[in-house]
Amino acid sequence: MALMCCNTAEQRRPIEGPVRVTYTRIYARLPLDCDNAAASAKFALDALQHLGVLPDDGPRVIVEYVVRQRKVATVKEEGFTLEIEPLEDKP
Repeated sequence: MALMCCNTAEQRRPIEGPVRVTYTRIYARLPLDCDNAAASAKFALDALQHLGVLPDDGPRVIVEYVVRQRKVATVKEEGFTLEIEPLEDKP
């Protein structure tokens, strides 16, 4: 089950980890190569940490990082999604 970030401080609880983050970059023109697509999520992951959704964006918390790209017809449809799924603690 994917968790969504809430808008209010009362509803937002930190996700301690470990988690799987799936980042989907939604583009209309050209796809990025794999390393640039992965790096394009940096600002969003930093924002989740700054907002207190994740305590850290390092490998202690994000143990799996999946990057996808999806083409859309128009620039107005461009954007991204982030899915955060809690994983069982790994020894």
